[in-house]
Amino acid sequence: DGLHTIPPSGFVFHESRVGSTLVANSLTAMDPTAHRVYSESHPMNDALKENSSDMDANVQLLRDVVYLMGRTSSAEENQLFFKVSSVGSK
Repeated sequence: DGLHTIPPSGFVFHESRVGSTLVANSLTAMDPTAHRVYSESHPMNDALKENSSDMDANVQLLRDVVYLMGRTSSAEENQLFFKVSSVGSK
């Protein structure tokens, strides 16, 4: 089967006009086969915006989203990056 999960290699926090899109695009261009880059993905942003009073549940939700988005059957993919929109980082 070969299914495995790539641990996150880095997070890029987006704010207007700081070059985060350039960074995300550069990460992709450096090695498109090995690097998976999510730019302002809805699952990640929604998990970061979750406002439950149960902090442990919020943390687990974020871990679950990262785990699921990092699953791959590709032997070449080995780097996982997330560009998080400013809405998700507040």
